[in-house]
Amino acid sequence: QPHPRLTVIRVRTLLTLAFAPIAPDFFRALQQSCKTFDPDWLHIHLPNIALLPCLMTRYARNKPWLLHWHSDVPNNARSSVVRLGALGYRWMESQALKRARLIIATSNAYAASSVYLQAHAERVRVVPLGLGDGIKVTPVREARRALFIGRFAYYKGLNVLLDALALAS
Repeated sequence: QPHPRLTVIRVRTLLTLAFAPIAPDFFRALQQSCKTFDPDWLHIHLPNIALLPCLMTRYARNKPWLLHWHSDVPNNARSSVVRLGALGYRWMESQALKRARLIIATSNAYAASSVYLQAHAERVRVVPLGLGDGIKVTPVREARRALFIGRFAYYKGLNVLLDALALAS
């Protein structure tokens, strides 16, 4: 059941190219969402081609970014399309990493082994993909609104973000 203060904006995917959903209307939807909701943070899951509109939208660039770093894009992928796309994507990642206030990695081992995260270690925090019942989370009172940028997949933990925002309200 949706939360009464939750707004979901879906953007149609035109096609998928080398695992990347291509949604031409995303740029407009991102701009409108930022203006309408005035989020306190942008929570961006990576790798994600949506970085390009985030970098291009002035409003999005002026908000603090939290990057949820799920994986490095491999330089040695078997697919030539992925290898070619990774060249342009590297620039977007480097810009996002410079801009991010906080970067979440899914394990200590991953944070230590990622070449991309090592250069930003002071801003990397580890949040495991699964938290046990014994984990106590202290609510943060500053943030009231967040704009989640990613696919609605159960393993992204969007329910945890929504619960945290509800605690902060």
